[in-house]
Amino acid sequence: MKRIIIYSLVSFAFFVSCKSSQVDKKNTSLYKKLNIDIDVKYILNHETDSLSRLYFAINNAELTYKKEPSDSIFKADLELFCSLKSELTSKIAIDTFTIFIKDKQRVVKPGTITGSRLMKIKSGAKYVLSLELKDINRKAMNTSDLGVSKLSIATAQNYIVKEQDSSIVFDNYTFKKRNLLFKNKRLLTTHAFVSYAKSVETLPPPPFSNVEIKQEQAPFATTTKVQSNFEGWFPLNLEQEGIYFLRTDSLSNQGCTMFLFGDGFPKVTSHKQMIESIRFITSKDEYENLISATDKQKAIEEFWIKIGGSTERAKQLIKNYYGRVQYANEQFATDKEGWRTDRGMIYIIYGAPTSVYQTADHETWIYGDSGSPFSTTFQFENQNNMLSNNVFILRRDPMLKNSWYVAVDAWREGRIYSEN
Repeated sequence: MKRIIIYSLVSFAFFVSCKSSQVDKKNTSLYKKLNIDIDVKYILNHETDSLSRLYFAINNAELTYKKEPSDSIFKADLELFCSLKSELTSKIAIDTFTIFIKDKQRVVKPGTITGSRLMKIKSGAKYVLSLELKDINRKAMNTSDLGVSKLSIATAQNYIVKEQDSSIVFDNYTFKKRNLLFKNKRLLTTHAFVSYAKSVETLPPPPFSNVEIKQEQAPFATTTKVQSNFEGWFPLNLEQEGIYFLRTDSLSNQGCTMFLFGDGFPKVTSHKQMIESIRFITSKDEYENLISATDKQKAIEEFWIKIGGSTERAKQLIKNYYGRVQYANEQFATDKEGWRTDRGMIYIIYGAPTSVYQTADHETWIYGDSGSPFSTTFQFENQNNMLSNNVFILRRDPMLKNSWYVAVDAWREGRIYSEN
């Protein structure tokens, strides 16, 4: 059994009034899958008006375990530096602290290192929590920025979802039917509501389209009132694919959302997923032939062999293309699968951007050198959506038409566009 030791070192900074920076935060490694040295997930849960708890789950497969010559115990040593700021581009920290994490094993086995840390966050404002996780044994690092909203006691970060065995659920999506539990520690009530709707299955138009993009939100088909158990937890039974919106007031537009996507999500495991997700690079006739094919596996293989020119090249194309689809599902899922979103579409076709500029309300993706006439830029704007804060809509531009077709044609000619 693993022995996990967690220490924390806290230091406090002053509240400082300063002018907001007009420069977006630049991140040259964001969305570059190959540059992620440590696989870690975070969630933040507001427990009281002044206290919040940061939970983390670290996949130990990417960690380095070492032991001393005189010791039989392998040890992983990590440092998690946390910095709470008023906004993403702020240079001044409201609070900083470091969590020291040690994992000790006689025989290193694959698994997840989990833990949590209580921190002070005042209600009534928004913040950004910057997280820097270091693997001391091999000098690997993962940096993340977590948006924090404590404006209301009914928003998503006030809810915590757990398994029946009390382990915390870190993803707001799943691919299998499950019976979970949820709770809002700041709203003490004996009843809550779970609303259900089917997930959206439409595809985004190309980046040069002049079609007005409207936010889609499927109407709730049912709303069920649920009672809490003696510990104040509410049952959440995920029985069919779709959207589950959790709230304590049936008329409120604030709450927490869980998504049930089938067939091994976020992985691409079904013929349906494999065919639908290549719609971006197929002609209308090719797509209809794939959909209507009796032997869909054979039809999919023939499509990739045709554009790749050989079986070996087809294997590389399949690995890279569907790898991007899976990554888009992991990063961009909202009320629809991640590959169906604007950012998912661009990531699949273009790959990871060279650099990303961020604020709380938008992202700018640049492919190539910033400012170069040969670079391509995509602007995404965050949308107010009651189901997810991860909805970003692309600012479409007719000038992107040539770039789009160059990228699509590269795939159709058997070349992996922007292989990074």
